[in-house]
Amino acid sequence: MIRRRIVDPGRRRFCFDAIAGGLGAAGLAAVGFPWICRTEAAPADLAAVQGASAAATRRAVEIIGGMGRFVRPGQRVVVKPNIGFDRVPEQAANTSPEVVAEVVRLALEAGAREVSVFDRTSNESKQCYRASGTEAAVLSVGNPRAKVFIPDPSRYVRVAIRGEAALADWTFYEDAVRADVFINCPVAKHHVTTGLSMGMKNLMGVNRGGPVLDT
Repeated sequence: MIRRRIVDPGRRRFCFDAIAGGLGAAGLAAVGFPWICRTEAAPADLAAVQGASAAATRRAVEIIGGMGRFVRPGQRVVVKPNIGFDRVPEQAANTSPEVVAEVVRLALEAGAREVSVFDRTSNESKQCYRASGTEAAVLSVGNPRAKVFIPDPSRYVRVAIRGEAALADWTFYEDAVRADVFINCPVAKHHVTTGLSMGMKNLMGVNRGGPVLDT
């Protein structure tokens, strides 16, 4: 449905003048008038790129300033994809393995000391890692500093939650808590409860809100 909004003439005139003024200033900057201050554009905080998964991932990271904006040499990095389901990549239930592998490569290129990839799965863990293609993708990077593993149930730690929160504390996987850099790498898809499954939903893979299924 398209909704029409009525704008009063005064507001319409103000909007027109503001747009015209902005375009005028942009034009002056383009021709180099000395009283127009020009600065280099800051890296974007959001990028949307189409194309092959690996190439699009690399380009998107470049647009937001490169992996070096987030990862420093010697840091420990956790890449948290969705590996929760016993589904093949074509079914799009999990994060694309090509995306995961490219993020791992970028972190290593930025100098990460180690890059860990894991998830607390909903289906049988070993089968999820295999069927999703994630395990093979990380291993294909061919760097001993990159590892993919199934979480150890004994390595969840309780973390205090500060601020006005309904929960005073909760348990999270230790590697995620101790990492210097945590990269949330979800897949965007519909969800029966939340409507849309993205970054926040993907964090369920690092907390222990229920029993860890088949480790």
